[in-house]
Amino acid sequence: MAIDRRYWVGEPPQPMAAKEIVEEMEKGQLSLETLIRIQPDAEPRPLYRYIRELVWEEYQVEGKEESVDLADSRLHKVAFEHAPVAMVVSDLPGRITDCNQAFLQLLGYTREEAIGLRISKVAADEDRSGEIALGNELFAGRRRSFQLERKYRKKDGSIVQALLSVSLVRDAKGAPERVIGQFVDLSEQKKLEQELSRGERLQTVGRMAGGVAHDFNNLLTIIEAEIGTLAAGSEDERREALSNLREATSLSSRLTQQLMVFSKEGAVSVTTLDINEVVESLQPILKAALTGRARLILHTPPHVRFPVRANLVLLEQVVMNLVFNGRNAIEDPSGTITVRTYAIGDDKVGLVVEDNGCGMSEEVMARAFEPFFTTREGGGGTGLGLATVYGIITRFGGTITIESEVGVGTSIRMVFPRGAMEELPPPNAISSSRLSAISDADLPQMNRKRILLVDDQATILRILTRLFRKEGWQVVTAGSVSDGVLAVSGAEKPYDILLCDLRLPDGHGTTIAQALRERWKGTPVLFMSGFSDGSVDQDAILSGKVEFISKPFVPKDLMSKMRTMWGE
Repeated sequence: MAIDRRYWVGEPPQPMAAKEIVEEMEKGQLSLETLIRIQPDAEPRPLYRYIRELVWEEYQVEGKEESVDLADSRLHKVAFEHAPVAMVVSDLPGRITDCNQAFLQLLGYTREEAIGLRISKVAADEDRSGEIALGNELFAGRRRSFQLERKYRKKDGSIVQALLSVSLVRDAKGAPERVIGQFVDLSEQKKLEQELSRGERLQTVGRMAGGVAHDFNNLLTIIEAEIGTLAAGSEDERREALSNLREATSLSSRLTQQLMVFSKEGAVSVTTLDINEVVESLQPILKAALTGRARLILHTPPHVRFPVRANLVLLEQVVMNLVFNGRNAIEDPSGTITVRTYAIGDDKVGLVVEDNGCGMSEEVMARAFEPFFTTREGGGGTGLGLATVYGIITRFGGTITIESEVGVGTSIRMVFPRGAMEELPPPNAISSSRLSAISDADLPQMNRKRILLVDDQATILRILTRLFRKEGWQVVTAGSVSDGVLAVSGAEKPYDILLCDLRLPDGHGTTIAQALRERWKGTPVLFMSGFSDGSVDQDAILSGKVEFISKPFVPKDLMSKMRTMWGE
């Protein structure tokens, strides 16, 4: 006979049997939100939380061998049919024998279409081995139920992701009889997860961009100072200033390229570098940045190479960032910043940046790597310098710690996994890759050419015009798409090349290129930009179908590119 279990319903709670609850639901006196207790003093919960229990309570029997047909139950008709989650009953081979409205709404079928349909027919996952294995454990009695996420194909062909819960109904002898499945639609949850993930990615890119901007400001400080030296310094000072300007420009260019790499899902190229060579190659630019503020001391073991697996630009960013932070912490012009490398056993390499500046309190140290945290007043700091350093170091499998004392100074220690010595490039590879001094006299002479130059930056137009005219070329300039098209339509003779910025105030440089080639088919076109905005396909650039040069560039590279396009 059926078990007569009592529930406490409503406020104040009244004892009711499952049958009475169903009758009240049929009359509309109880809703799925009605509070119900399984004991008088138990925590009240909405009625829908007990639907599954109520459904099966009616079918628990004692001393009865035949199974009870679920479809004959009045409780099933109410609780099962109106359950807020999708529910389905199937036979052991997996054919649907009954389902509720929520299931029909989830997959878009009518009841007539769903009854008799195999569950496997609506499964969208190609690999169902995990579900089958769990099902075998369920049938063998090794588990009472299981849950897993699955994809299902709706009637219209679209895919829905759901959390599947499966349990087994056994007959009076304990033999498996029916399978009960519940499906919770995860569409909204997955959408929220994607939005959260997208927001986290944007936040990461934003922090990284802020860190790069932080370093750019330091480089711009050097550039501004050295421009003054060019105007008023001695010949030797001007020569050194010019070298530092080229170095700062090189580093700025590489930081820009790294920013673009990060914007594409954060992929970063990694290679084996000699950390000693990286530090030593930065010495001129760091000394220029510290002039009048502090003295730079490098301790790198002579004739020893320390290989680490990292990205050159990011490793340079770490060193510059920490040295610049040390500079900002020093008020006494006699202060010092020490950069030291050393071996730690056979498998690790250490890098330390120390200063004898103002130091940090324990409270500040605890938040030092926290994004947007800064102790500089008046908006003087972004709070991203150390956060960026922390992200870079940990990205390459390293660790970073801070030791500091107020009034004494700060020591930042980094430890990297040691790379393979045989993977190191030849010595001085970094130094040889730096921008070298370029003299216009060194540029090879070309035949007289006619150039259409389009860029919205007046300074760029002036510099490139001066460069081209020094070669004896004719230059026609424009600062917008409309002016560029006018320069094409109004020209009396063809141009030998179009050198055009991709992004212009009133459109894309591709419009000018199209107008040019409609008039003079086969005219070379060279696009330039600091950021490819999608107006030219990246694959076309990589394959050479579209000629492109990234800003910033140096005259020698530009002229070489143009000469190649002319076949010279």
